[in-house]
Amino acid sequence: MTGITAVFEKRFFKNKLDEIGMHLHSMSVYVSNDNKESFLKTYDLIKECFRKHFHEEEKEFLSESNKLNYYHKIVHKIFNMDLIRYEKSLHDSNNARMQILVKIQNWYLNHLKDFDSKLNQN
Repeated sequence: MTGITAVFEKRFFKNKLDEIGMHLHSMSVYVSNDNKESFLKTYDLIKECFRKHFHEEEKEFLSESNKLNYYHKIVHKIFNMDLIRYEKSLHDSNNARMQILVKIQNWYLNHLKDFDSKLNQN
């Protein structure tokens, strides 16, 4: 683990990951209990957490102008658009909410792994 990765995890992901992870866990419980109202409220909270997370990540670690950082910022924008697009399906069924939750969890875990591997390359 490089120095920047250690700092990144200590200063940044510790609180954000805990907060996002907590919301993802709550959403899993709400899907299991078919609690649409609580799921929707938490979905709004997690969208805001991602927005803040991406803003801080870009400010703290992606301020240098290069192709890799530009690509990473584009990935953030696309995911934010996906979150908006997913909202349309949240009201369809509990199964739709479960599928969206799985997409969010998978995307986020892959994003963390990808970002960590890119930090370790530097």
